Amino acid sequence: GRRPAGVRACTVAAVTAEGATVPAEGAAVAAASGVAAVASAPPAFKVYRSNYNELPVYHDYKNGRTRRLTLVRKYVGDTQALVRELVRVCEQPQVYVRTGRIEIKGLHKDKVVAYFESLGF
Repeated sequence: GRRPAGVRACTVAAVTAEGATVPAEGAAVAAASGVAAVASAPPAFKVYRSNYNELPVYHDYKNGRTRRLTLVRKYVGDTQALVRELVRVCEQPQVYVRTGRIEIKGLHKDKVVAYFESLGF
């Protein structure tokens, strides 16, 4: 798919002594063992960074600041796979898919950003 205008892709990888490229999650294992690790399957979704090179994860407050939400934007790919991962990471079953964004009930920005960074986004 095409990337939205003004959005940069971000990939993280390591190169082993044999010259094999290993994704970020397998880089530590490959560096420790000196052998290229078998990488797990890449996620079925992609999250693009904003123009300021930040992950598009935001807090939002509604109803007089009594309803707290975490928003995820700028994603492409399998939306349902992303929702399943967000439910698992945030330990919050109330995740809603809206046009152009995913809303998670509660304030979970730190958990979501840490998860996306662990995937190399």
